[in-house]
Amino acid sequence: MAYVTMYSPGVQVNVRDFSSYVNEISSSIIGIVGGARKGPTGPTYVDTKEEAIRLERERHAEEVHAAVEKAARKRKRTIAIAASIIIAAIAFVVLLTTVILPRRKSKALVTKYGQEFIDAFYALNVGDVYKFGS
Repeated sequence: MAYVTMYSPGVQVNVRDFSSYVNEISSSIIGIVGGARKGPTGPTYVDTKEEAIRLERERHAEEVHAAVEKAARKRKRTIAIAASIIIAAIAFVVLLTTVILPRRKSKALVTKYGQEFIDAFYALNVGDVYKFGS
């Protein structure tokens, strides 16, 4: 049963009733044959309900074990990445505090005080105090 309704010029809406087709669906039992990613490689014969329950518990235990192993691998990989990042950050901080910042400060002093700073730098010993701009 289908009927056509015109809502505006040039627009047609077809309405179909598919409720009669629901009765035509059969309730047959089907079997699917094919490969799978998981499961036993050979046929599994189950004679009793207890055996089916035991097999299901074993399968569940294997899935839990696989999930725990996967989580451990992921945690190990995350720790390795985090350790690498932390080591790189520590190396950068050490480089920054021992090389980069002292050079910038010395360049700033040379720019500000010129030859006076250079002469004082080579003339001073450890622990000496020198006041610039006097």
